[in-house]
Amino acid sequence: MRLRTVITSLIAPLVALGLVLASTTPASAGRAEGPAAAKDCRKGGWRDLVRHDGSTFRNAGQCVRYSKQQGNSSAAKACQKGGWRDLKREDGTRFRNTGHCVSYAAHGGTLTALATAVEVSFTPTSDPLYCNVLVGLVDFEPDTTYDVVIDVVGSFPDGTTFDQNISTETVTTDATGAATLSPYSFLADGVYGARSIRATVDGVTDQEAITCSDAA
Repeated sequence: MRLRTVITSLIAPLVALGLVLASTTPASAGRAEGPAAAKDCRKGGWRDLVRHDGSTFRNAGQCVRYSKQQGNSSAAKACQKGGWRDLKREDGTRFRNTGHCVSYAAHGGTLTALATAVEVSFTPTSDPLYCNVLVGLVDFEPDTTYDVVIDVVGSFPDGTTFDQNISTETVTTDATGAATLSPYSFLADGVYGARSIRATVDGVTDQEAITCSDAA
């Protein structure tokens, strides 16, 4: 305390004479607000960055931790106002409410947007004239039973067209909202005319030509 008093008494006259200028520039001046990502903190980058409130970092570790916290916070906001209903975890499982979504994001989980889709595909059978029909559901409501309306669309060799319902099947999705069914085989496209399979589930549709060679 005594040393501080002595130093102050020595500097004060110099300030009065204008020989010592007190700095009025904040430590954050000239620094960018951030970081946008943890990599921005490395290789001395933390020295050029500040927090959103203008405070500076003491080292790279503080900067990296702050960037992760901000990233998690932004992701958690996507869960709010019903946003959780359109999101899923990395493993494909869904959230039951806003709290589950926010907690997952706040702990570093990656949120992925749902992409509800019906996917029609085919696999070969022992008979080269026929293909197995496969219908897949992606990102529907989990553990839910759906009607799958299957139609055949095409034309005969004489040019006559047709669009006919074959059947309506039922399928139940798993915890990720996915399901697959293979109800039957069908005559391939190009055999006695052109034909494709159309599958519709809850208003979502996919239609593909019956081609076994294109099967995944």
